[in-house]
Amino acid sequence: MPPPLDLAGRTFGRLTVLARGPLVRWGRLQASWLCRCECGAELAVPQNRLPHRASIPASHVVDSCPDCRAKPCLVCGTPIPPPSSARTCSDVCCSEQKE
Repeated sequence: MPPPLDLAGRTFGRLTVLARGPLVRWGRLQASWLCRCECGAELAVPQNRLPHRASIPASHVVDSCPDCRAKPCLVCGTPIPPPSSARTCSDVCCSEQKE
């Protein structure tokens, strides 16, 4: 039997794994790892979202906190948190972009 997986101390993108985390619900209940982003935020990331093996699809990988993954509004620069695919943060900015 292989030894248990230990990702503590490894870095994935902007996240550094601190320790094994609690069970989290991400579709189903699963193991997680407590991680710290370079910005200082701490979050629990499901094990199947950390790219610790080659078979994890890139589209599923979590490599930073939600604030760092936010894309800026094209007009005012305000962060637009994921999973939004909008290019602007509000209707006001949207109308300014069209002008």
